[in-house]
Amino acid sequence: ISILDIFPTVLHILDVPISRNGDGKVLKEIFKEDSDLFNKEIIFSKEEDRVTVEEKNRIKNNLKNIKI
Repeated sequence: ISILDIFPTVLHILDVPISRNGDGKVLKEIFKEDSDLFNKEIIFSKEEDRVTVEEKNRIKNNLKNIKI
């Protein structure tokens, strides 16, 4: 389990499609096995909605360069 898993898990709870290209995973194991959230299918965004590797790297570099 990672802090990166919180975002896709919240999206799953809210029925918002999740990018296959994103970091983290849905933490289905935190839900009871007989619950709707555990049994609900994970919805992924369409292929054309995905961020390219180049765009993802550009975003990472921009975030690294932020001075606080």
